[in-house]
Amino acid sequence: MLLQIGLFLLQTIAHVLTACFLLRFYASLFRINIHSNGSGLGQFIFALTDWAVLPLRRFVPRISRVDIPSLLPALSVQTLLGVFKSLALMGNIQTSFILYFLMLDTLGLLVSLCTGLLIVQTLLSWIQPQSSFQYVLHQFTQPFLNPLRKVLPIVGGIDLSPLAALLILQMISMVIQNY
Repeated sequence: MLLQIGLFLLQTIAHVLTACFLLRFYASLFRINIHSNGSGLGQFIFALTDWAVLPLRRFVPRISRVDIPSLLPALSVQTLLGVFKSLALMGNIQTSFILYFLMLDTLGLLVSLCTGLLIVQTLLSWIQPQSSFQYVLHQFTQPFLNPLRKVLPIVGGIDLSPLAALLILQMISMVIQNY
């Protein structure tokens, strides 16, 4: 039981850190300005990730909009989590397990992150549509909602693209969980 509690706490910390690295990577990729939004989300992300990203930028360049110094720490944290899980669950380090875990856990985390962003953004658009935090969430969700908006019409003044995105994300999550 202590092992399960320890792994749970380690995984939670690793997922929060990885999510911040991935949000920073995503913001750079889609040119989302999270610095000056006034919501505090950008400050939180940078406070948790600057220690790893800034030193990496001296050695690892960006490739166009792809911020590799933000992506590498995310993958490194997930790899270390895989090593700890491999040691804890199997008693040794198995490379195949770590690679398998790295792929599936990172994809699962991305799906959960996108789902959470969509749900919070949708709720805030109803409750507090003019907030700065809602604006940032809107910026984060637009890259995957806009293609759906081209296909789905607005019905009775309601945008169905968040619902369709949530359904797609749930299907992806089901596929990931079955592997």
